Amino acid sequence: MHFAVFVEENTNPTEYNYCRLRLKEAGARVTVIGLTRLEYRLEDHSPGHADVMIDESPQTSFDGVVIPGGLGPEKLRLNQKVIDIVRQCHQAGRLCAAICHGQQVLISAGLLRGVNATAAWSMMDDLRMVGAIVPEGVRAVRDGHIVTAVFPPDLPEFFRLILRVMAEMTGRQLPSGYPDRLKNQTWGIVVDDASDSV
Repeated sequence: MHFAVFVEENTNPTEYNYCRLRLKEAGARVTVIGLTRLEYRLEDHSPGHADVMIDESPQTSFDGVVIPGGLGPEKLRLNQKVIDIVRQCHQAGRLCAAICHGQQVLISAGLLRGVNATAAWSMMDDLRMVGAIVPEGVRAVRDGHIVTAVFPPDLPEFFRLILRVMAEMTGRQLPSGYPDRLKNQTWGIVVDDASDSV
């Protein structure tokens, strides 16, 4: 399976690292896509790296997209090619996942009307205004192949839902109890020690 993870200046570093590394750990091929360059400064001033720029991204369709939050999605949502990739995945019934402010891209792609979704607290009105259904007190939500979550502490539950979508897409069973072991963990990985070696 081949997934796109988007990065832009001031993307949340925990969400960026967790998403790309957890996808790799699950056996997926991951392409990190940036808008106009390959190197970025994340929210905490740590480096973020894109494999390709949006104009050079693979022409083949992805099996899904994951959009980390932070301030980066505000720029990502303005790029038509980003929107096209997200819409293409959605129309093909593939994974569309976003956390924190990543849902701004899903909103701009027109994917959330009538969909159960959540986001950073400052975006709850945005979700309601586009017709999303916002369950009270729920930190990570799956509605079909769309998965959303609130903040970095919700990454384990967010990824538990993503792994279930991946398993269904491939017609495989997850190892017994595997996604449930992520539940109620605070982070799942220590980002300071994370590497691309997984």
